[in-house]
Amino acid sequence: MTNVNNGKKLTSRDLQAIETRTKIYDTAVRLLSENGYDNTTVDDICNASGVAKGSFYHYFKTKSDIIVQTYNDVDERISQEFESLPPDTGVLEKIIYAPMFQARYAIEKGLNYTTLIYKQQIDTENAFFASDKRAFISFIRKAIQEGQDKGLIRKDISADELCKMVVSFSRGVTYDWCLHDGDYDLEERMQRSMNLLIQSFMV
Repeated sequence: MTNVNNGKKLTSRDLQAIETRTKIYDTAVRLLSENGYDNTTVDDICNASGVAKGSFYHYFKTKSDIIVQTYNDVDERISQEFESLPPDTGVLEKIIYAPMFQARYAIEKGLNYTTLIYKQQIDTENAFFASDKRAFISFIRKAIQEGQDKGLIRKDISADELCKMVVSFSRGVTYDWCLHDGDYDLEERMQRSMNLLIQSFMV
């Protein structure tokens, strides 16, 4: 597959930049997971990834930008997956898809890193994390609106409010999983919780 960037073929320099940024990010995620946020420095990340400190700051302004990049990664990946859903995917499946993706992603990143993400959301500026313009949230809202248009979902509560309920539940279930040290099946709990919630949305 040809790599493209806004319709243009990527140059070898572009590919090298992507490789370097990915190496820094992946190394940072590993170190943050193993050692925690406060015990991981930019120097640690640079030494472990084999890049100069200037390279880190070329791609990330601060260490917390690694956390922001994780959310960008969520949005990019869910955008790709959502676009590939079969045309006949049902409304309820679409609504639940994003929370289930969140559960799978948390398991993929691991308990330590997922816990760190939630802690950083509280301790630092969280406008990006809570933005209703994120793809993750937009897909849920769009699916709810589709359900309302088809007469499947109640209209006495706006799509925005119903979307906020779904997002709050999905965050809550994942946060609870962190609080309990991952001692239950996150995907199963997320599926069951979302099904129960969305039943209350139905006409």
